[in-house]
Amino acid sequence: MRGPASRNTHNTTVGSKIEVTWRCTSSQGEHEDWPAPPNRRTAKALRSGCLKCSKNVSAKALALYHELRTHLPALELEAPIPLDPVPGKRYRGVRVDMWEEALQLVVEFDGWKTHGPESWRDRAADDRLKTERLAAACQTVIRVREDLDPVGPHDVVVGSGWSAWKVAAAVLQRVQQLGLHPLPGLASYLEHGTETAAADVEKALLGMPYRPRQFPKASKAPAEPRQLKATEPPADSWLTPMGPPYANPKKRAGSLRDYQCRCKTVVTGLPQAEVTRGNTKSCGCRQDASRAVPRGRVDRELTQAARQWARKAGTEVRENGPLDARVLASYQLHAVGMASFLGDDNLIPEGAVRGWVDDEEITLGARGRLPRHTWLGYAASVLAQLAKAPDEDA
Repeated sequence: MRGPASRNTHNTTVGSKIEVTWRCTSSQGEHEDWPAPPNRRTAKALRSGCLKCSKNVSAKALALYHELRTHLPALELEAPIPLDPVPGKRYRGVRVDMWEEALQLVVEFDGWKTHGPESWRDRAADDRLKTERLAAACQTVIRVREDLDPVGPHDVVVGSGWSAWKVAAAVLQRVQQLGLHPLPGLASYLEHGTETAAADVEKALLGMPYRPRQFPKASKAPAEPRQLKATEPPADSWLTPMGPPYANPKKRAGSLRDYQCRCKTVVTGLPQAEVTRGNTKSCGCRQDASRAVPRGRVDRELTQAARQWARKAGTEVRENGPLDARVLASYQLHAVGMASFLGDDNLIPEGAVRGWVDDEEITLGARGRLPRHTWLGYAASVLAQLAKAPDEDA
């Protein structure tokens, strides 16, 4: 105990109302110090100990518990009882004031301050429902009703001024009437007429370490492996699935799947979603093939003439370097008087080239782009048809 200046344990009386600082000796320094006047530690009606060690039960219930333990040594304070779940309720069970598991005996202390009509709410309906749930779980419930009407068939009505011995005697007599457990020492206890566990109650009220048992964790069924949905690649993909999809070791990264490419290469661990969306269409050989197409040599004079024609037509071209294949092919058709094959911008329409590519079954580039040789090939095809036309007329 530490107090204000000139105050210590030797010159501070037990009934003093001067606030001093207390330290818990049971926690070995784990609990924080707390302020309280000495009369709150010594007065029977107001005594309080360490805030961390204090019980969630009243002093009367605690005294009744220690008295009952003289005849029911296995009685547990603040015990959790697991019950079957109720639709619409989230709790796994109920916590009772006292429980003897082997006898399936529950003792509840209902004080008039917290359970009576003068409290902040009437708890009679809740007490009745709790008793019914426990009774349905094969528990015998004895409620100690302090100046309150009984709510269960085995309740004991006591007065608010009764001593712990008198209340315990009434409860033990009810246990004997129900035939739950033999009580050979009950007769001598009734003749004794006073508390026999007062020392234990004193220790408990002054802050003896207390940790109520927690609710047992509900056993969970083993999780079943999630069924992964298999999706097919698009029609223009070069990849063929090999087996079902499997889980990705990386979280939230999507399932993986093995594929075989058209070039007979087996690719393992590809994200299935990327293949299904068309972002990955081959093992990489498709892109390599499009890059490996040899660029044909174009006559320099033809390139210069096409560049001058494009500038006059209002088409933007570079000053030097390779000319765009679309411009070069459009000039070839314009030079032989086939401007009808050109669009309003004096260039070959892209749709016409794509239709010719589909008819000839020519492979497109990455992401459906038209390679350079497709524009020149389309122009050469039109010129070839023009060269055949006079021969057919002849």
